Amino acid sequence: MKKIGLKNPKGKLRWHLVFPFIPDFIDIVKVMEHGADKYAEDNWMENVTERPMYYRDATLRHLTSYIIGEKKDNDSGLPTLAHVICSLLIMMWRDRSKNEKTTRRTCSM
Repeated sequence: MKKIGLKNPKGKLRWHLVFPFIPDFIDIVKVMEHGADKYAEDNWMENVTERPMYYRDATLRHLTSYIIGEKKDNDSGLPTLAHVICSLLIMMWRDRSKNEKTTRRTCSM
């Protein structure tokens, strides 16, 4: 009889908890692609560093749009909440990278 070893997942990330959100992650990537096409790829990095209020304002604008019933963004046609999440992720990136030389392509996880 084969003995099954026990694993202790304590303290390890449980990625299976986010698998139901994979289609939503795709919408988030599409929002980032929309921004790259509309402005420039990685343009958000400079903007969030130089003008952090831009993303706070964008978050509140999109969230307000969602609250009043706009489920899809008028400009991109993508879910309004995906825009909110992108703005929040960008602000999180800024907070994490303030004291690091971090770019999207070489971020430390």
